[in-house]
Amino acid sequence: NMRDLKWIFERVQGRAEGTANPLGTTPRYEDLDWQGLDGFERAAFERLTKIDGPAWVEESRSHRESLAKFGDRIPSEMMACNERLLVRSTDQATQGS
Repeated sequence: NMRDLKWIFERVQGRAEGTANPLGTTPRYEDLDWQGLDGFERAAFERLTKIDGPAWVEESRSHRESLAKFGDRIPSEMMACNERLLVRSTDQATQGS
């Protein structure tokens, strides 16, 4: 979507912000160009972009199980990335965000 790409480029150039979450940084409603989508309300955006901490804990665990099936063939960096996601998701879930 061009709106997302525009936000990415603006963020790289230091002209846009975002919200940190366990998955990384995502745009805030006001960071995106809504021209042509006049009926898309902030409340709808918030519902669609809400990060469900407990669900991501389970998702991360599922990823870990799938990755572990590859044994030594899976790069350790990939397993480490999954573990970091699991920690961030667990932290968010326990904080109730």
